[in-house]
Order: sequence, then C-alpha cells, then structure tokens
Amino acid sequence: MALYGQRKTIPVLYEKQILIALNFFPELQHDKIIFRVKHTYTSLCSKPNLVSVLRNSKHRTYLVTISDTTDKVLTLILFKNLHFNAQVGVIGHEIGHAFDFSQKNTFGLVRIGLGNLSQKFLDRFKYRTDNICIAHVSGYQLLSWSIYVWKILMNENWNRADSIHQLMKRER
Repeated sequence: MALYGQRKTIPVLYEKQILIALNFFPELQHDKIIFRVKHTYTSLCSKPNLVSVLRNSKHRTYLVTISDTTDKVLTLILFKNLHFNAQVGVIGHEIGHAFDFSQKNTFGLVRIGLGNLSQKFLDRFKYRTDNICIAHVSGYQLLSWSIYVWKILMNENWNRADSIHQLMKRER
C-alpha cells in the first residue's frame, strides 16, 4: 500500500487484488486512480474523470468502476464472483486503460471517447489494452479472466456486456 497505494482510492474489500494489479504498472505509481464499487450494467469500466481530461496527464484522475450488480445473465462474471487470479487479471486490464489514457493528450482522449461509437475502433482499443497488460507481465492473469468468462458464458465469441443478448457474428 505504501508503494502503490499513493493517490489511490481503493475499496478495502478488493485491496489485495488491486494492489497486485497496480504492481504490474509502476509507471502509474503517482497517478490518481479512484477505484469504486457502484451499481452499473457493465461489470467493470475505466475512464478519465471528465474534468481532468483537459489537464496534463500528470494531473488527471482516472476512475475504475467495479459493478456490484448487472444483468442476470452476467451475474456470474461480476467482479465479486470471479476467482482471485481472474480478479487481478480484469483489474489489470482496467489499469491498462488508465495507462493508455495517461499516454494521451486531450485530443487523444476525445478521439477515444468518440471512437467508442465504432465497433471496429473498440476492437482495436481492447486489443491494444490487452497488449499493454501482456507487456506489463499481467497477461497470465488476464488469460485467467478470459478463460473464466468463456466457460461461464459458454460463448467463445464474447464481445462485451452491452451485446450479451445479441447473436455473435465475429470474435473480438
């Protein structure tokens, strides 16, 4: 906590998993990241705080939201229902987003925001984030999460929470 918990708000319930994942990203040691548990549809999400988008990357705040409720179909993949290694992996993925955001200027962040409207952009964005995790040596934990999701949802073409009720035509 003394090394990687600086400028971080971490829910006590998930402190160990988050600190292990933060350990893979020493570049973010001094960045402000708020981890929060909240009622949202998507099991996890990361974004820069809207006000801090206009700031220099050293002065931004990043939000990582861990949902405690979701659609009935997705309940088994809620963070609280994952095994420990999968929790570290998916948190590592979300921290990977924060790392990616920290490398962008304001225009780059706006581009990501607008890019969320494109499925093709989202595919590349998620792929890039997974590569960031692998480069930061947290790929094993990320793979653990991915395998767990595939098994639980029995859907090898897992796309994202927003499209769980749609027929998958391609693999992300």
